[in-house]
Amino acid sequence: MQIPVGIVAIIVGALLMLFGYRIKKIAMTIIWFILGYYLVSLFVDKLVSAEIWQVVLCCVGGLVLSMFSMTIEKLAIFITVTASFSLAIIEAFGSSDPAWILPVIAIAVGVVAGVLAVWFIKPMVILATAIAGSRLVAANGLALIGHGAPQYYLLVFIVLAIFGAVFQWRSCKHIE
Repeated sequence: MQIPVGIVAIIVGALLMLFGYRIKKIAMTIIWFILGYYLVSLFVDKLVSAEIWQVVLCCVGGLVLSMFSMTIEKLAIFITVTASFSLAIIEAFGSSDPAWILPVIAIAVGVVAGVLAVWFIKPMVILATAIAGSRLVAANGLALIGHGAPQYYLLVFIVLAIFGAVFQWRSCKHIE
């Protein structure tokens, strides 16, 4: 990981973790931009060889998905919360025997969380942004200091997620 990218990821993660509900629309746009950028980056090298065009196409993919999130807000909230909870569960537990059980359980829990997010937007957006932000801070922070061991990641991730959710809940009491 490049140090500037890691630092930017930590800053964005901290903003999501601590102020995700306050910056809900911006947070959704950032999350969906990152998702679009990442999805295009998976195959863009097969389309063009020039690195500058790869970056441009990845940014276009990010912009398209971020605009999608702004136009269909409740669907975007559902998908974001579902993905955040599912990925957090898979990362927390690692693997299962048989291998298909953990992803199925994680997706099922994620879908339930996504449905709840549409019904109870404030608490679920707080949880989802705290989880997404703490994942970025924990992973990139530990990578930058050279402690990427899974036991450290899980502990730091859980502590930061709880701290972020409590901080947001207490600071957003009067905001609807």
